[in-house]
Amino acid sequence: MNVANWPSIEDTNVTNWPSIYNSSILNWPLDSNVTATNLPLDEQGNLRVRLIHSYYEWKSDSIVLDPYPGSWTGSNFTGGYRDATICISVGQGSINFTTKFLGTKVDSFELNPSTSVGFIKTYQVQGSNITLTAKNLVGINAWFTYSIYVTT
Repeated sequence: MNVANWPSIEDTNVTNWPSIYNSSILNWPLDSNVTATNLPLDEQGNLRVRLIHSYYEWKSDSIVLDPYPGSWTGSNFTGGYRDATICISVGQGSINFTTKFLGTKVDSFELNPSTSVGFIKTYQVQGSNITLTAKNLVGINAWFTYSIYVTT
């Protein structure tokens, strides 16, 4: 795969590296090569990139849910961070996810392998704690993998 210019997620002209990385993991074939061209170089051929914000992988794990009504909740401190990006891939089952900041629901969505390869969304941090809850909607074990990145 040849990538002429890295895209700006949400048309902000700022490259969101965690989103690009996770999008490539979710959507590009494992056996394909990626060649990036038209990257900004200085006179000596060094990559010219200015880091505007730092991204940290805050948490990453694979979770198995018991059959309906199996559920899981993960929570952690987000104080001092600007954004939180959630990347989820469901391997089996149909799962309802809820995202909350300080107990206030900000998003709810359902994912399953037949309707969605994965989910990537960036939220503006709205307090000192983020919670992600997953509820199995089917009568078999369900599993998913998630990563959460935070931005300073």
